[in-house]
Amino acid sequence: RVTVMDSTGVYVIAQQEQDNGKNVKGLTDAEGKPYMEDRIAAAKTLSPRAIGKQQFTVKGERGASVVREARFIYFAPWDWIVMVEADKAEFTEAAERINDTNQQSLIMLNLVSAGAVGFTIVVWFIMAGSIVKPINMAVAGLKDVAEGEGDLTKRLQSPGRNELGELVHWFNTFLEKLQ
Repeated sequence: RVTVMDSTGVYVIAQQEQDNGKNVKGLTDAEGKPYMEDRIAAAKTLSPRAIGKQQFTVKGERGASVVREARFIYFAPWDWIVMVEADKAEFTEAAERINDTNQQSLIMLNLVSAGAVGFTIVVWFIMAGSIVKPINMAVAGLKDVAEGEGDLTKRLQSPGRNELGELVHWFNTFLEKLQ
């Protein structure tokens, strides 16, 4: 719940309209400590835009102790303390949900990254093979011509219509002119 009170402990804006103007400075926790007085004192010492935090225990509806947590800021020009207060379990539950979402996102990010790396490696090997294999074939053909008995009738096999294919074509043309 969000409420606003002044530094004397009077609600300016309460959760329920009938509580507006009510003085709550004397509210105590389950141990009898004046938690609102402590909150007011802590709020007045905050630097501008700083957020204060308070944890306290109150008796719940069934008499069980309930840990509550409050966050507050002090707006000095109007002497207001703006507060949000909830059971600590609500804050913890939200934090746990955020943490779970972060964990799931991290796992998903790792899986996607691993998949991208794996895909890149596969594509790299395919691309490397498609480049290296024709070069090795051309090297083997040139080696055969160079180490052979000077048979200038041998021709290199063209690997296709690419730069290497063009190199083979012009080498074969060169051999034809030498004959």
